[in-house]
Amino acid sequence: MAREHTVCFKVDAATAEAMQGIPNRSDFLRAAVLAALSNTCPICRGTGHLSPRQMSHWRTFAAAHAFEKCAECHEYHWVCAATPDACPPILPPAVPVTAKPRARRGAAAATAAGESTPAHP
Repeated sequence: MAREHTVCFKVDAATAEAMQGIPNRSDFLRAAVLAALSNTCPICRGTGHLSPRQMSHWRTFAAAHAFEKCAECHEYHWVCAATPDACPPILPPAVPVTAKPRARRGAAAATAAGESTPAHP
């Protein structure tokens, strides 16, 4: 069996109170951390920031893709602006997109109009 490690962290009073009724807080927190890690942005890996090289790659990607709302599930996702039906899904469904949605307008059009693009998908 792999060696276990102890990780400690502080929570605010409201969080501590909300967790009082949980019978095994350690198991609950382990499950919550693992769930959060499986839903981390694949580009920034949860930091919320891109390096200059990652930003360069992101701008290339964003120029050819639009951020749209799915008509079926109503979640936002990236769609290839060149040939929407030819591109496979960019992100697996479990990965959240934290950028604010744009109204059916590609990132290239936003950049041309002088607007900034999201930091990452």
